[in-house]
Amino acid sequence: MTARTALLLLLLAASPSEAFFWRKKADPAHEKLMKAAVARLDDGDCAGAVDSINSLLAMDPSREIKERAYYCLGKCHEALGAPDRAINTYRLAAALYPDNPLFPKALAELYLANGFYDKAADIYGPLAGKDPSSQQLNVGLARSYAGLGAFREAAASYAAARAAGAAGGAFLAEYARCLESMRDFKGAAALLREARAAAPSDAGLAREMARLASKSGDHYAAAVLADEACGPDCRDGEILFEKGIYLLLAGERSGALAALDAAAALLPGGDQALALVRGLALRGLGRPAESAAALEAASAGDSPFLAGLASAARGKK
Repeated sequence: MTARTALLLLLLAASPSEAFFWRKKADPAHEKLMKAAVARLDDGDCAGAVDSINSLLAMDPSREIKERAYYCLGKCHEALGAPDRAINTYRLAAALYPDNPLFPKALAELYLANGFYDKAADIYGPLAGKDPSSQQLNVGLARSYAGLGAFREAAASYAAARAAGAAGGAFLAEYARCLESMRDFKGAAALLREARAAAPSDAGLAREMARLASKSGDHYAAAVLADEACGPDCRDGEILFEKGIYLLLAGERSGALAALDAAAALLPGGDQALALVRGLALRGLGRPAESAAALEAASAGDSPFLAGLASAARGKK
């Protein structure tokens, strides 16, 4: 072996092969097919895009076009409602192109969306470790942990996402639900207050705050928040039903019955849960005959659990 040959081999070993003469050049015809596939995907013709990409891959195009083709193919399968095929595509591409972060990110998103929380966390964890300033990766990791019931780890990832700049009512409410699952009601309430300040017209936030206040033992405040969630001309039977429960727990039986009667006008007839709570409110108001009738109706309902509660309440004096 000559010195010149040895130097050449050393150079090749230290440098990526794609930097040398055997790197396949992009064929203009392949590029044209790739653009056509993307155009079909943009136009909503996902099935046509899949056919175009499979034809393109069969031609063994350049690495750069292959990478784009695999990513487009995965997105096509997602759009066609075929997550298994999309997952297999992204897994293959991630193995072929380990330096391209798009494929593991897309794979993690699909795992998360389809409930494979452990697999999603296994991917999001290293990605977020490499890019701790990414809101998207930290939120993805938080949701994966939350799906696994690992709320402490989820809370840490939500905190990291917030430090990276994540904000807005929806994010803060999601973070709050994680803290609530940890029974950190104080921290959850603080986040919901911030969320509501960011989105004051979001009635759903007031409703979440009401439920949290009740869990914290402040049932009267929960009723006030339920009122705010429903608005001045409330026509939401479910929120009125919740308000009735909060008032009953607060000892405001007359107010509870008024809210429950208003809910009854808006909910389907024969609501078993409503009959049960009305029966308890009527008993508290000293109206035994009406209470017994309501509890009897609840005892005959479809839910064995609610029927058992109603029967137990009927047996109490």
